[in-house]
Amino acid sequence: YTASALGCSASTTQSIDVLTVPDATWVSPGNVCENTGLIDLNTYVSGTVGGLWSGNPAITVTGILNPVGLGGTTINVQYKVTNSPCGDSLTLPITITLTPDATWVIPSALCESEVIDLDTLLNVGATTGGTWNIVSGPATLTVANVISFTGSGSVVVKYKATTLGCSDSLTQIITVSGNVSALWVAPANVCAN
Repeated sequence: YTASALGCSASTTQSIDVLTVPDATWVSPGNVCENTGLIDLNTYVSGTVGGLWSGNPAITVTGILNPVGLGGTTINVQYKVTNSPCGDSLTLPITITLTPDATWVIPSALCESEVIDLDTLLNVGATTGGTWNIVSGPATLTVANVISFTGSGSVVVKYKATTLGCSDSLTQIITVSGNVSALWVAPANVCAN
């Protein structure tokens, strides 16, 4: 800067630092399954890395999300980066989907040639509308959920339930007994005494 007065002048020079404005751009994973395990949100950052995270519950300042036990909730998550005195932040929602329940009860006292509706074996509160599969053993699915036993032995059955891309499954063994015969042969002659 130069100033002049009555033929006299003075000047001074100073430097100005221009800082880069950080970029807090990141993409929300959207729907996250409750049984996914730990999620590192830093992998979703497309802007400046090394910022701080916040969001309750279950978000650490380093950006680790633990969705276990949070099914059915939406968390507003903020990512903030600074290059003092400049800064930027972005808040996005993450929805945590409940883990489906694929629990079912093993039936007892089954005989070969029996037919049962597997959906009747689902526990109270289990997720309906899943898929049944015969993994191995003497049985067939006659309809999507109806099983027909074709012999005795162990039948391995799997049920998989899915909700909004999240799934749970349970595989169990059903024991099937062979049919007993009520046939008998009457003696030819029987004496009265």
